[in-house]
Amino acid sequence: MTEPRPATNRLTPAQRLALFVLDGTLVDRQAAYDDAVVRLCQTNSFNASIE
Repeated sequence: MTEPRPATNRLTPAQRLALFVLDGTLVDRQAAYDDAVVRLCQTNSFNASIE
């Protein structure tokens, strides 16, 4: 049986952090969303009124 590792507050280089913000409080995604919709409409030849 292996011995438990001692507690440490340091992160190893292999540890990573992912932060997902879905409500727009930290990052405003509206401009990126608008650009994506325009590109989608142009790619699929949708009428400009659908934008």
